Amino acid sequence: MSDIVTRCPECQIAFRAEPSQLSAAGGLVRCGTCLVVFNAQEYIEQPDSEALNVEYLPYVLDKFEDLGGATGQLEEELNNVLGGRLDQAIDHEIMDAKLASSAENHSKFADMLDQLLEDSITDQVDISDPFTLDEALTQPEPESTKSKLPAVAALLLALSLLAAALVYVNSARLSLNPQYRSALEVLCQHTQCAIAEYRDLSEIEVTQFTMLSDPQLPGSIDMQLLMVNRAAYSQRLPGLKILFTDLEQLPVAQRIIPAAEYQLYLPTPGKLMSPGQGSKIEMRLADPGPAATNYAIELLD
Repeated sequence: MSDIVTRCPECQIAFRAEPSQLSAAGGLVRCGTCLVVFNAQEYIEQPDSEALNVEYLPYVLDKFEDLGGATGQLEEELNNVLGGRLDQAIDHEIMDAKLASSAENHSKFADMLDQLLEDSITDQVDISDPFTLDEALTQPEPESTKSKLPAVAALLLALSLLAAALVYVNSARLSLNPQYRSALEVLCQHTQCAIAEYRDLSEIEVTQFTMLSDPQLPGSIDMQLLMVNRAAYSQRLPGLKILFTDLEQLPVAQRIIPAAEYQLYLPTPGKLMSPGQGSKIEMRLADPGPAATNYAIELLD
């Protein structure tokens, strides 16, 4: 009798089987592709090579031990196929479980490190043992830290004294900086440290500068001017240089007047000009002659 063609109802794969084998197995067949067991008699098809796409798969029969050698071979092949697929599926399951477990462990470990780092920054506790953080928060200050406090205080005192000594030695140079001068002036009143003289002639303003002849005193002229210290600190009185020129701006005569000479004519004699203080000077000078038609003044240090 010719082979029977049957088709799996699950995956629609057709394969051949011998009638004697189907009869011995009660018509039950296990599909070699999807492993579904079905009754081959219920899904028999007429063999037609043009109409049917028959896959020549191994004959897979099961549940009977009295089949011939062909049936035993089919069972062995079925076990090999099923065993390989089951082993592969089990390996995949084990690998997925390991990966999931590893990912979960890494996630938990990263979360634990983040928590420990946060606690370390905010509370300044020892994180060498991550399971004793609560105990570390409640522990008293170690004795070693308390014993270091006197040493730290002594070190700070030594550094303060060193800084004061450096300021004292360099007070003159530091006082030239307007940022430190006011504080140093107060400090040096008690420590007798040196304060450098503040000098900036550009901040001394000269206004109301005039030269007037006196008809009653021929050969002399009266000089008047007002000096104002625009600096933020006191400055000593500057020297004066009076220059007389002719119509062509050529020098005719000049007169240099030291501060010690004209300060005697000040309303309030003194060597220093306070910030914002104005000093009015009135002096009588020798007349340089009719050729001196112009005059100018220059401040000297």
